[in-house]
Amino acid sequence: MNRDEIISQVIEYLQDDTSNSAIMISGIWGCGKTHLYKHYLADEITKLEAGKNKRRKNFYISLYGIKSVEDLSKEVIISFMTSEWNNEKNAKQVIKTADGVASILSKSISFSSNGVGVKLEDLFGKIRKMLKAGDMVICFDDLERSNIQINELFGFIDNLTEHCNCKVILLADEKNIGKMYANTNLENKYLTVLSGGRKVITKDEDKTNISKECLTFEGLKKLCEEVYSENYIYRDIKEKVIGNTLYYTPSTEETLNDLFCAISKGDYKNCLIAKQKFILDKFLLCGNDINYRIVGCWIRKFKKIYDELHREYNSHVYYDSILDNYLIYSIYCICMDMNNISFATGWEPNSYAKRIVRKKSPFDKILAHRFIDEWVIGSRWNKIAFYQSSKELIEAFKRNEELLKQYELDERKHLRKLAEWRSLSDDEVKTFISEVISELAEGLYSFYDFPQILEDLIFFKRLGLYDGNLNEVGKYMHDQLLTCEDEIEFNTISREFVEEDDRAEFLRIYKPLEEEAKQHNLSLGKDNIAKKFDDAQSFRDYCSRQKQFFAEEKCFVGYVGVDMIVEMIKKSSREEIYKITQGIKEIYNFADVSDIFKQDRVYLEELNQKIKEGDFLSDGITDQCAKDTLIGAIDDILVRLSDDEEKQEEA
Repeated sequence: MNRDEIISQVIEYLQDDTSNSAIMISGIWGCGKTHLYKHYLADEITKLEAGKNKRRKNFYISLYGIKSVEDLSKEVIISFMTSEWNNEKNAKQVIKTADGVASILSKSISFSSNGVGVKLEDLFGKIRKMLKAGDMVICFDDLERSNIQINELFGFIDNLTEHCNCKVILLADEKNIGKMYANTNLENKYLTVLSGGRKVITKDEDKTNISKECLTFEGLKKLCEEVYSENYIYRDIKEKVIGNTLYYTPSTEETLNDLFCAISKGDYKNCLIAKQKFILDKFLLCGNDINYRIVGCWIRKFKKIYDELHREYNSHVYYDSILDNYLIYSIYCICMDMNNISFATGWEPNSYAKRIVRKKSPFDKILAHRFIDEWVIGSRWNKIAFYQSSKELIEAFKRNEELLKQYELDERKHLRKLAEWRSLSDDEVKTFISEVISELAEGLYSFYDFPQILEDLIFFKRLGLYDGNLNEVGKYMHDQLLTCEDEIEFNTISREFVEEDDRAEFLRIYKPLEEEAKQHNLSLGKDNIAKKFDDAQSFRDYCSRQKQFFAEEKCFVGYVGVDMIVEMIKKSSREEIYKITQGIKEIYNFADVSDIFKQDRVYLEELNQKIKEGDFLSDGITDQCAKDTLIGAIDDILVRLSDDEEKQEEA
């Protein structure tokens, strides 16, 4: 039943004065039962009572954690009294009164599967004068989480509906009612279940020679719940207390709209609504129905990501693409985490974004982000990792645009088409793989593409869609390296593999190629690098693209040369000085900068000194500000290098 159907049935129940039973709204965990009551049913009940001389009061009580009928009695009485005397002073008097009445209730109620037995004369004569229970509509939520034994709890509810003319609405996941008792005093219950020679094994143990008397931990828990659950008692006595059960199955669009409106606001809310279908598709890919708690948690977590992205990149041409990328991975993370599914990606130092492999998962090959992992799992905001991920995405999008233009000009390239392999037939995938290898042999791919080609072929080999010779593929790549004359650009996106054997195979072929490419760049000499420094914008772009390369070399200023950078600075304008500053800051923007660029410290000091002594720009105030900004940026890097070294010495 959807929301409107539930509301209609509940109103009909409230208007039926002849009904002396409760009504239950049942639904799976997180489907939005509590939200339905608080944001819709409560308002409908208030409207229903409006204009009446004698209005019924509407109360909500969660049964979660309540251990006895006496405690529940206090909750009911306090809820009623505090609404009558709505101030702190009288509330304290209510609690004292409630203790006395609760004592009467708890001593007077009894219940059995055959009926209800109570000391009605004394009990309800005293309570009616003070409580006016007939004037109440009570919603008891989290019925399946109550610690009160089911027969006692239903006895209490039956007294309210049948003898006090109270209307009671129950919210529960019906299939889990009674399981709370099965999860108390677990040690003794597990010992009982394991008696007779049963033993517990792990999932990883070889089960070929294990008897039927062996249980996994999950099996032990399930068996214990079956043996000790009170659900069978609930089924026996349900008809005495519950007159009608409504099964709540809200539409996914209804759920998302409710949450977006209830939790978010402003630009963030508008963004979520605009991308509702996209968000819905990603949650459904996780294999779950839309769950209020999981989606609500994601909305709250993603707001920080949205705020930072909106502030820093709102006007950027790739803003929407970056946003979609973060949406996808954050939804994946929150679903895995909330469902207690391990998804640790394992981050290497200086790694901020990488493709992850989830074989046969719709999220296979998505781009993972370090800062999202840390924010979703540990609530730790890593600003540096956020900026690094965003910059790497921008570079990747730029690269993809260039590739797309090439693909539009050259229809023979099939690497991009393989990214859509899930929508292809087996024969089509095999054909495209063959085409990629042919194109590689013809020299149509750059070194930047090599890691992706290798990763794809290894993946398809394990999947059974490729049975070719990877050594032959490696030879094609090596032959292409020998013909390369320009500086080689590296693909710095980290790779993740399902099996360690796959990683080893990838490194076996790619590592020698990578080392050869590095030697090629070194052999070109500094004159070739100087071509990248024709102007400040080229220098900044080069620093952004080759950041990971210089991190692996553990040197930048010392690698390219102090004099080369100084000469570029001398011929730069004020605006260009700021771009040079950004490029240098980009290179050294690592959390563990001293581990990476320790040997660069002496070159940075030399560079800073020459800039301070250099006679370039004019003596104008704004020109001096540009020069001071550059000097200050290098000073900050030197301080970070010094601070990290001192910390290591202290440790």
